[in-house]
Amino acid sequence: MRREAIDNLVPSGEQPRREFQGVFLPWYIFDMVECGTLTANDAMVYAVINSLCDEDRNGCQASNAYLGKRMGISGGTAGRIANKLIRLGLVNKVSFYGRRRCLVICGGM
Repeated sequence: MRREAIDNLVPSGEQPRREFQGVFLPWYIFDMVECGTLTANDAMVYAVINSLCDEDRNGCQASNAYLGKRMGISGGTAGRIANKLIRLGLVNKVSFYGRRRCLVICGGM
């Protein structure tokens, strides 16, 4: 998807500042998909969170709605997946302000 198309997915002001360089799935995420612990959507939400982690702001501050639009799923589904990733210890919630949270990827397994 071209950068301009991605920019149009979310209303201005909500889109996190980032420089997209692709997505990466560590071997342990791929293994968890193969054994059925994670779905392909779970793995892709993990990869999108990882790609949006901004060192200047200490993590990914994207909303569920933004994650959902990026993935072609509802914001509610994206939120449930993010919570699943937190429960599994793959993602850590470092802060929460009202309807905004900051997520970081946990270290490799």
